Amino acid sequence: MIFEYIDENLNRIIQNPSSVLYLRPFSIGKKEALFAIVKEENGVYKKVQITKEISKLIFPIEPIFHFYNGPGRCFLNNFMTFNNYIALNISYLDGFKTMQLDNYIYNIGIFATFNDGSATFVKREKIKSFEKQGELTPYINQLKQFKDYEPQYKNYNIIESHKVDDETFVIPELQNQEKRELKKSII
Repeated sequence: MIFEYIDENLNRIIQNPSSVLYLRPFSIGKKEALFAIVKEENGVYKKVQITKEISKLIFPIEPIFHFYNGPGRCFLNNFMTFNNYIALNISYLDGFKTMQLDNYIYNIGIFATFNDGSATFVKREKIKSFEKQGELTPYINQLKQFKDYEPQYKNYNIIESHKVDDETFVIPELQNQEKRELKKSII
């Protein structure tokens, strides 16, 4: 087993998988760990560490695969994975968006969008390979296998851009409104 789990946090997400937006690794200094982003309330998200930190040199390139082969087998039934690096909760997933990035080689950023108006980064692509693959069509087709595809918003707020502290992200635009006006926000 490559991961050593933090039992309290692992039990928290396994007992309430509907509160988890997505799973992905984050850096902790020179180490990495697998985290769950949990929706606490409108516009408030918590980063819950579910594995102990491992050196970046030996951290697996497919952390979701290792989580699935461990305690995540039943947990990930309602999740869509990409490159076994990020797992997105289908219940919250709204669709996908792109953004032009400043990076010279990988200049297209692909973001997963959620039905509350938030979003998270999924991966970077070269523009030529992105266009050759059919742009967002493969992502949307994969989502359509699980549910109807009807994006709710034109623009979204990136969760990681609204960091309050090491564990909390707050998006005031989403927090202060019961129901957001459609077709309005940031990405």
